[in-house]
Amino acid sequence: MRSVFRSVLVALVAVLALGAVVSASAFASPGWEVKEGGAWKALGTGESRNVMVEGGTQVMAWSYSQGTSIVFTCGTVRSTGKIVGGNPGTGEVSSISYSECGVSNISGCELKSPGNRAGKITTANAETTLVTFEGGGTGEKFSHGGSGTWFEVEIGKEENETTHKFKKACGALPTMKLVGVGTVVSKLETGAGGNLGESFAFTSPGQEGNDLTLASKPLTIAGSEVQAPASGEGEALRVAP
Repeated sequence: MRSVFRSVLVALVAVLALGAVVSASAFASPGWEVKEGGAWKALGTGESRNVMVEGGTQVMAWSYSQGTSIVFTCGTVRSTGKIVGGNPGTGEVSSISYSECGVSNISGCELKSPGNRAGKITTANAETTLVTFEGGGTGEKFSHGGSGTWFEVEIGKEENETTHKFKKACGALPTMKLVGVGTVVSKLETGAGGNLGESFAFTSPGQEGNDLTLASKPLTIAGSEVQAPASGEGEALRVAP
């Protein structure tokens, strides 16, 4: 009897252990991998690599008032930063720079960050965290701590060449600095050549955790970019499969 009980106990322990492994696997958080010397390597906890990010057209829709959306379009976006190994993987993004920006749906209106020339928006640094979507796939969540102010935007007409301030208002839009806060979530997919594609496709406020606002009103971003290792930091990036 003691032998039978012992066998049952051993089997039960084995089942519980297997269940723990399956559970851990099922709920494992996404991590970063870098390709070095032709082979993929998972970044260990705290291990980091410098990265570069470049993208094309970015469209930002600002819900200025009920039924009225102001559309900003920027021709390019660039940033630098680093990715950090962990469970989940994290990262840091240095100032993001948007260039060739304008107000698409109001003639003659321009925008910029304070101190910049018209057409250029820059943001404060951001922290990133890899996330898994309920429907499958992975993404990267961008957020900004500190004061909570991620970026500021000025909208107007006729830039003063000396002070870089706008001389005229853009219709009924406020001429004051507009403060942007909140978080943005992107989708990550490995594309051709091993490049890590990042798309900002969640264009509904609140979708997948997006809560970005400008002057306390919803702002969504649509566009894509590519993340790659900085020079000497590897050959390609991906999220651990």
